[in-house]
Amino acid sequence: MEFFDKLGKKASEAYKVTADKTGKIAKEAKLKMKMADLKGQANDIYMEIGKKVYEKHVKEETLDIKKELEEECTKLDVISDEIDSILKECIDLKDKKVLVRCDFNVPLLEDGTIRDNTRIVAALPTIQYLLEQNCAIILCSHLGRPKGKVVPEMSLAPVAKELTRLLGKEVKLAKDVIGEDAKKLAEELKPGEIMLLENVRFEPGEETNDPELAKNFASLADVFVNDAFGTAHRAHASTAGIADYIPAVSGFLIEKELKFLGDAINNPKRPFVAILGGKKVSDKIGVIDSLLEKVDTLLIGGAMAYTFFRSMGYTVGNSICEEDKLDLAQNLLKKAEEKGVKLMLPVDTKIGKEFKEDTESK
Repeated sequence: MEFFDKLGKKASEAYKVTADKTGKIAKEAKLKMKMADLKGQANDIYMEIGKKVYEKHVKEETLDIKKELEEECTKLDVISDEIDSILKECIDLKDKKVLVRCDFNVPLLEDGTIRDNTRIVAALPTIQYLLEQNCAIILCSHLGRPKGKVVPEMSLAPVAKELTRLLGKEVKLAKDVIGEDAKKLAEELKPGEIMLLENVRFEPGEETNDPELAKNFASLADVFVNDAFGTAHRAHASTAGIADYIPAVSGFLIEKELKFLGDAINNPKRPFVAILGGKKVSDKIGVIDSLLEKVDTLLIGGAMAYTFFRSMGYTVGNSICEEDKLDLAQNLLKKAEEKGVKLMLPVDTKIGKEFKEDTESK
């Protein structure tokens, strides 16, 4: 009896601790569902322990359930440890100054207006959440490939204007990335206010992940939120470097994309079709190779398609083509055939004298 009393007490205390921790974390919107699931698991285990103890005492069964009950309590300990892990990762954002790395690399028309604001809209849930936490928000992003130089045509001014329109409140644009104006605006930024740094790729140390630049970024805020899913794979100062100096978490867009990709790849609905685009095949060797093991059909678009066409013997004019990757493209085509995967390339091409929307074409 003494053993069962102690075990029952341990189970009760473990469940209470689990419930208490769940209550503390429940304010964090993004973890509510996870916490509820863990609490439910803990409750199920606790009920199972109670059932087994009842059967032992009331029904006077001779089965020794000591080992079984200890295993159930171990499960409770695992759940408690998992909650502890989440608590450590959960950062209190209330009233904090937060630097958010977004992907505002949007297409611009010749007059500087934004042609497609999808990437800006995708960042709004994270920004709105930070506003609800009364944060002072410092946004940053790259636009185009200025290669460490200030290129006025690649300013984030149109982005600041569009964000102001979408959010219904002013988004102040700094005149520089990490210079006097940016530092002054960041220092004076109040909770509930938003500013945007100039194009981070105006800084020569951005793409080399310069530690000093990363430290300067980090000095602007208390917490770093990376929500730039499109550039999260690049170890740049504004994506990876900052996390070495201040607490860092991912935003809702990255969370959404990872969940979607995880579900799509690990438990896909058939037929499973993937679409890939971009300039270079070499940037996506691992992705293509991995997808060929999982998909039924792989659609290749963008400039990278020309490398495949060239490897098949077609001419591609002055279009972007990786001449040193033709063998690689051929190998990927061969692997797709061997795996029974339909690797499909564009069936029509528009030919123009220049890469401009209004160029003479056919």
